[in-house]
Amino acid sequence: MSENGKDIQNMDEFFAMFDDDKRDVKSAPSEAADKLRSAIEKKTAEAETAALSAADAAKAKAEAAKADAAAKAEEAKAAARTTNRSGTSRSNAENNTEFYYGTATATAGRSSAGGARRAGRKAASKVAKTEKKVAAAGARAAKRAKKVPKKPPRKLTPGKSILSFALILCTMMVLGVGILVGVVFLKAPNIETDNIYSQIKQRSIVYDADGNEVDALYFDGGNRTIVEYDDIPENMVNAIISIEDNKFWTHHGFNFIRMVGAIKDSVFGGGSISGTSTISQQLARNFYLADIKSDRTMSRKLTEMYITIILEKNLSKKQIMEAYLNTIYLGFNSYGVEAAAQSYFNKPVNKLKLLECASLAAIPQSPDLNALVIADYYKTITDLPIIKKTASINYLYNGEASESRRNLVLQNMRDQGYISKKKYKRAMKQ
Repeated sequence: MSENGKDIQNMDEFFAMFDDDKRDVKSAPSEAADKLRSAIEKKTAEAETAALSAADAAKAKAEAAKADAAAKAEEAKAAARTTNRSGTSRSNAENNTEFYYGTATATAGRSSAGGARRAGRKAASKVAKTEKKVAAAGARAAKRAKKVPKKPPRKLTPGKSILSFALILCTMMVLGVGILVGVVFLKAPNIETDNIYSQIKQRSIVYDADGNEVDALYFDGGNRTIVEYDDIPENMVNAIISIEDNKFWTHHGFNFIRMVGAIKDSVFGGGSISGTSTISQQLARNFYLADIKSDRTMSRKLTEMYITIILEKNLSKKQIMEAYLNTIYLGFNSYGVEAAAQSYFNKPVNKLKLLECASLAAIPQSPDLNALVIADYYKTITDLPIIKKTASINYLYNGEASESRRNLVLQNMRDQGYISKKKYKRAMKQ
């Protein structure tokens, strides 16, 4: 029992060691320390249970040995009574019985104490290993807690909520526009650019026997005479470019800088978006979409963009300019610069002077309002000078309506380097 008492004292010291460890854990971060204390308490309880179980097992084994020794002693006594030996022999048998009983009891006691000590050492070893693992885990947890502090949960601010909604809305709009573009492109008309003039009307000229022009016959929209690019004066080309599309020679069908500028002016100026179409876009609209060119729908605009891409791909810049100047409406039932030159100045386009070219270039923005001559069929206009009067029509001069835009054309030609300051001043004096 003294050895067992010593073992129990050692166990108390062993458990006291955990109390010291518990005090050391307090210096670790709270979370890691709680986990470490829980682990130590759990393993301590397991060790106590194991030690008690080992002691109970040793005690049971000692009782079994004691019972076995008692049974052997009884057998020895019985053998002594049946042998008819002398008193000395009986005394020896009894002594042997007591010897066997004492030896078994001592052996059982030593076995019980040794089993308890072994169980205690085994439990202590397990607890020590567990303690080291738990301590190492606590140290790692403390290091991580110190090195990487916990971040507070991210909150979605009102600004971020609006931004997220805007991104989702933009994504949906892009997908919608993409679908619309695909549908429009599939339904777009077949564009043939090989012989573009075969699709437009021209006037028929009647000549006399000597080859002189007698009359010109045409239907509505057909007062047009086709001329080649080389027969068009350079001033006519430059005048149109300066006022309608100053990046014509360099862009690929669309002037995105001009589009952004027009949108900005519309937003801050409060007006509508206008003046963004390039010459290529105007040709696509006026020539291929004449029936729906007044529609202000997304479908029509996308179709126009599609045709513009085809024109820029299949035609040169000179071919696009030639087709534009031969098809543009210039008022007074005149389509194309050749018909307009004949109607307004009674001369072919290749004979036009600088001021005359600028005057024609000022008309396309609003052909009917800016037409240089107006036909008054009802003879009700009285504030414009009459150029020619017939029995049924009065022809009126309307040049002042486009004078400011004509002067702007000349100014742009000067600023963009198409004419010199001297030519500009001379034209302005005329």
